[in-house]
Amino acid sequence: MTNPKPIRHRAPVRALHGDGTTCTHRQPRRRDEQPNPECPGRTGYTATCSAGDFTLTNGIRAYVEEQASYHARTTNEPKVTR
Repeated sequence: MTNPKPIRHRAPVRALHGDGTTCTHRQPRRRDEQPNPECPGRTGYTATCSAGDFTLTNGIRAYVEEQASYHARTTNEPKVTR
């Protein structure tokens, strides 16, 4: 039997399409650039903790990033895998 390893709490932010799928398409940075025709558009952002105890979805990326960062900093309970 091996020693249990603690899980790091990480919550990466992902962009979402309207149907809930992850958006990996490059977005235009300037107004004169044409949008990607394959991308239906981003409608929100989500973050899920690697330990499975935190999930947040919102339309504002900065809010999701801030809450995910706060969760990772303040979670003191080490989750253990078997």
